[in-house]
Amino acid sequence: MREMTIKDIQSISLQLLKEVHRFCTERGITYSITAGTLIGAVRHRGFIPWDDDIDILMPRKDYDRFCAEYPDSSKYCLFAPCRHNTWIPFARLCEMEQTLVKSYSPCFKKKAGMWVDIFPIDRADEDFDAYWAKNEEVYRLKKLLDKKRLAVKPLFSNPTWKDILKSLIYFKPRTMFVSGQRLLEKMENISRAAAPDGNYVTNYHTTYRVKDHYPKEDFAYTVDLEFEGQKFKALNGYEDLLKRLFGDYMQLPPEEKRHAKHNMHRYYWKD
Repeated sequence: MREMTIKDIQSISLQLLKEVHRFCTERGITYSITAGTLIGAVRHRGFIPWDDDIDILMPRKDYDRFCAEYPDSSKYCLFAPCRHNTWIPFARLCEMEQTLVKSYSPCFKKKAGMWVDIFPIDRADEDFDAYWAKNEEVYRLKKLLDKKRLAVKPLFSNPTWKDILKSLIYFKPRTMFVSGQRLLEKMENISRAAAPDGNYVTNYHTTYRVKDHYPKEDFAYTVDLEFEGQKFKALNGYEDLLKRLFGDYMQLPPEEKRHAKHNMHRYYWKD
């Protein structure tokens, strides 16, 4: 198998984004690009040159519809907690015909190719302490699930001695005898139970955590932004979101930080 270049990765990522956009447009499902993808649209009108993934947000009701209604095919497969085919607490749409991803720990319960990440946006407590307590519990459960993924990796592929060593390190009752599906369900329950009348929303599975807590008015509707020569959807408060997450997002990072962030994954073309 040939390892994919950054341009290869971006090409397949764009293909996946177009597929999400097509399906959501046809079904009236609301989505927004976010994080580095959103910075790319605003600052570069396309990919950040060194970026290697696509991030998408959906309000919870739209996320649930997407996960329930998207039909798998030989080309695309949706992995999501409700489908019981994943080890992660959010959805990923994967390209299955041309690509294969190898990871330091298993994301899915079968081999899959490149993906776009799709995160649910849930209502959050306006009181920050109440919000943070729920965020901390989700984070604790996620770290436990991450350890379980590392412990069971040798069951999913031809293990190296490093894989076996890591598995032995994480092979503990606390990780091996707790159900991965049960951990996912607990995270879902906390996310869905958040403040029904709250004026804030959040992505409970973000890596930005404390910063990703913003007024629900920021996602009152969507606007069109150009990305690689095509229009895609962005939440109306995208400038506020980017300032919260990244500060001066129009400023390029120093050269030593201009590199792909997902070095735990390796991307290959299928031969």
